[in-house]
Amino acid sequence: MNMDSLMTDHGTWLMRYVGMPYAEDGDDADSGLSCYNFVRLLYREQFAITLPEHPWAEDWREIEVDERPEEGDVVLVRMPGNCTHVGVYLSHDYMLHASPGGVVVGSIRDLRVSKRLMG
Repeated sequence: MNMDSLMTDHGTWLMRYVGMPYAEDGDDADSGLSCYNFVRLLYREQFAITLPEHPWAEDWREIEVDERPEEGDVVLVRMPGNCTHVGVYLSHDYMLHASPGGVVVGSIRDLRVSKRLMG
């Protein structure tokens, strides 16, 4: 799977987000977004859905990792040091997420996915 295939699957909306700046606690698309605030922005703009302010909100349900993520699912990733990270599942084991290099498309196979969250 490559970026051309992802673009075919997901259209040009994907490129609107790739390269947006990252900031650890950021909440502004111009100066930088945290991984979760990026997901909130994407859901608001693409799906007209307002996600909870915190990704660990009580009204979300957890689904075991052995279930296959679906396009648009919010994916929770356990990073080294017990830190967590979130992104949006695209397809073919790729997700869109904000990381220190900015918003990127990355393989979930390169990350330890612990569970996904669904609203």
